Parts: sequence; structure tokens; C-alpha cells
Amino acid sequence: TTGSYSVEVTDANGCTATASIEVTEGIVPLIEITGPTEFCTGDSVMLTAEYAGGEGVLWSTGETSQSIWVNTQGQYCVSTASINGCEAQACIQVEEAAIPVVNAGADINICAGESTTLAATGGTAGTTYTWFVDGEQVGSGPMIVVSPGVGITEYSVVATNENCSVSDEDRVKVYVYEYPNVGFERDPAGDIPLGSSVQFTDTTVGNVTDWMWDFGDGLTSMLQNPSHNYADPGSYWVTLIASNHGCADTAVVGLEVKIIIDIPNVFTPNSDGTNDVIWLQGTDLDMITMTVYNRWGYSVYASKGRQFTWNGKTSSGIDCEPGTYYYVIEMEYKDGNVSEQTGFFTLIR
Repeated sequence: TTGSYSVEVTDANGCTATASIEVTEGIVPLIEITGPTEFCTGDSVMLTAEYAGGEGVLWSTGETSQSIWVNTQGQYCVSTASINGCEAQACIQVEEAAIPVVNAGADINICAGESTTLAATGGTAGTTYTWFVDGEQVGSGPMIVVSPGVGITEYSVVATNENCSVSDEDRVKVYVYEYPNVGFERDPAGDIPLGSSVQFTDTTVGNVTDWMWDFGDGLTSMLQNPSHNYADPGSYWVTLIASNHGCADTAVVGLEVKIIIDIPNVFTPNSDGTNDVIWLQGTDLDMITMTVYNRWGYSVYASKGRQFTWNGKTSSGIDCEPGTYYYVIEMEYKDGNVSEQTGFFTLIR
């Protein structure tokens, strides 16, 4: 503590002497460092010692000026002392901030009406991101959600390190494609005779980059206009998926593949050896039923079997009169499915 202090000394003979001293409290100086705590690679920052009550400064770098420039990260300290010899010290940590190298990511394909997320990378702590389209700001932050219209929209992102005001820029394009309006036709348009080739024709409206056909029998094609042969009779659903850079639409159409028995338009059972009988046979059929009707709708003949012939007589063996007849052929396939074939022929004697 402050005050007056004294001491008395006595020797062996009893002689004494005294001395005294006055102790006062010296002033402790104040000191702090001001300046940026982060600098960009290749730059430097100025640190300044702000102090009061001290007599000059001494930096840890050995410099004695009030301000110094530094370009290496680390801890920097500065000290000062008052006239009474009281010392004070301050320290600061300076970091080297990397210059941002921003990456806006790869270009993106989306479909009309969809949204997508843009994500920028490459910044460090203290980096801000700002997004622009044609110079107009459309968002901020490392990720934004966008829903541009059909066509190509280019986005630019600017990454700025606020600690040193250094920026980098990158661009990304968003391609927005319209959905096609898918459709197709086939030839023949009606029932398909077993063994016949079916020609499929794409009638899709709009841009198409990829086609995927599923013929319903386990086989597919990626051609625009494929042809196909069905190995077995039956009902099939044909599917066409047409896509424009992944934006797809689907059309599904059913068709029937049938065994078509060749029935002549004109039948002449006159025993001349030509066109005297109608012969019915189907190697892929389990059963065939044929019924013949006259012009008044009465059944004149009916038969059933895996194969048989008709010679123009009624079921009771009487010759049918010349004229036009209507026939119905019912075919039962080996898988249990049933199809029907109908038509007209003219009987001439």
C-alpha cells in the first residue's frame, strides 16, 4: 500500500540510526489493438495500438511504431509502460481468409411447372452468396429454389468474403422442357391376324427425344415407329412412353391378336373339284365351332371340332339353296381364351 515506511538499525554498542521512504502508487497504462482480424490471401492488414498512460509501444514483431502491417496469420501482441514503470499488454489473433472459389453446380434439366434447387459451394466462413438473372437479384444464400419458365434460364451466383470484400462468380443454366402429348396409330387398326406384322406409328405432338414401347407380350422397342409380330393370340395392351429430355407422357391402347380362318367370299359346292368345301383347321386352337345362317337368320349348319369341312349341306344333309349366308366361327384357344370371327359368303351351284 502507499505511505511512509521507516527502518531503525541498532549496533552492538547500542548506537542507532533510522531511514525512511515514501511509497506512492504508479498509474497502470491502458492499451488495446484495433484493426481487421482477417485478411485475404496475398493481402495485408494494419494493426494499431491505442494506449493511454504509457510511454511508447513495443510489438511482438520488434517494431515500435504505433501501427504495423502484417500479412501472416497468427497472434500479435503489443506492450507499453508508464513513467512509473507499470506495464500493460494487449494481443490479437489475425486469420488468413481464403478467397472464395464458387461453384454453382452442373446445368439442370426440369419439366414445365417443376421447381429445382440451385446450390453454390466453395465459400468459407464469412462468405455470402447472391444470385442473379440478367443482372437482377433473385435470391441469396448458398441454396435457392427456382421455378423458371420453358426455355433456358442462366443464373449467376456471386460469392463474397465480407472480411476482405473479394468475390468470385459462377453460372449455371436451367433447361425447362415441355411435356409431349403422346399418341400413336397402328396398322392394321382392327384385329390382328396371328402371324401378321403390326406397324406402330408415333403421332405424338411436341418435341420427343426418347421413345419406349411395351408391346404387352414382354418385348419392347426404343424405335420411334417400330413393327412387331405377336407369337400368340390374345389381348394385349400396348404402351408408348414418349419423353422430352425426361419429361414423359404415356399412351396405352389395347389390341386383339386372333387366328383368322380364311373363308372364301364365294362358295361353289358343285363337285367340280374347285372350291367345293370350306375347310376349318387351327393348329393353335383347342376347339372350333362354326354356325351358318341363311338370309332369314335361321341356322342351317353347325359343327364343332379341332378341324372339319363343310360341303354346303345343312346339318340334316340337304343341299343349301344358292344365296348369301352369314357365318359365325367361335375359336377357343389352348390358354382358354375365346375369340369370334364373322362374315358373309355367297353360295353358288
